[in-house]
Order: sequence, then structure tokens, then C-alpha cells
Amino acid sequence: MVNVDRQNVLDGGLRAFGRKSFNPLCLLDVNFVAEDGIDTGGLTKEFMRLAMSDTIELPIFAGEKTARILRMHAPCKIP
Repeated sequence: MVNVDRQNVLDGGLRAFGRKSFNPLCLLDVNFVAEDGIDTGGLTKEFMRLAMSDTIELPIFAGEKTARILRMHAPCKIP
């Protein structure tokens, strides 16, 4: 189970993936906080879309929004 807040998707995902009980071989079961829904695949897709959108904004990437590349010397602290 991955419980995430739409305003902080990366934090929720990282907390879930860091749990000892997390098994990367199992399907994700995503729940957005304060929203009703049963994950039959759509919530997982939405989670991944939001996570990738947030990830590309991290300072480890440089360049235009449509052509981001990985920086060779990224800042050490990632929010």
C-alpha cells in the first residue's frame, strides 16, 4: 500500500518504498490521501505520472522543460 498526498507525491512514494515490508515484485496499491478510490490500475498510473513529473523538476536535471538532461555535478541536497 502506497499512501500519498497529491501535494507531495515523491515523499509518500519514498516513504513507502523505504519500508521493510515493501516488496518491489508485488503490484502497487496506491491510495491518495483524503480521496476515495480503489486502485485497479488507474491510481497507480496517476501516481507514476505525478512522481515522474515531480522527479524531472529535481535539481539533478538541467535544461529546457522539453529537453531535460542529467547534470554531471548536481547539488548534494535534494528536497
